[in-house]
Amino acid sequence: MLAGKLTPSWTRPTAVPRPRLLARLDEPTPLAVVIAPAGWGKTTLLAQWSQRDGDRPPVAWVTLDDSDDDPVRFWTYVVTALGHAGVDVGREALAALRVPRLDPLDLAVPTLINELATAGPCALVLDDYHVLADRRIHEAVEFLVT
Repeated sequence: MLAGKLTPSWTRPTAVPRPRLLARLDEPTPLAVVIAPAGWGKTTLLAQWSQRDGDRPPVAWVTLDDSDDDPVRFWTYVVTALGHAGVDVGREALAALRVPRLDPLDLAVPTLINELATAGPCALVLDDYHVLADRRIHEAVEFLVT
């Protein structure tokens, strides 16, 4: 695991402030999707939001790349990021991910969902989620969001 994938990108002090977009991200919602062309500052916006002071739930961050297009690797990063953010979940889910020849959706994701139900609110940023193509990951994320 690369520790750098679990922290938001560094933001320059000269980054363009986007108070309107930051306020939109602060609105309570079960899902926020940030969509814009490459280079328009999506990652910077989310990094600024996650690093702001304020009364908000903990923010877990995962920066994804092509090598994360594997359900076990993806969910290992998600669970680890949640723990890194101080969300008390994941021990049972990580153990379930280590069971050979078991689809993560069958045991690890439901276990994580049950743990999250008692952990309190949190935010999960999946930066560059668009690079993932594995149908099983998308189905499991849909299950989590639902």
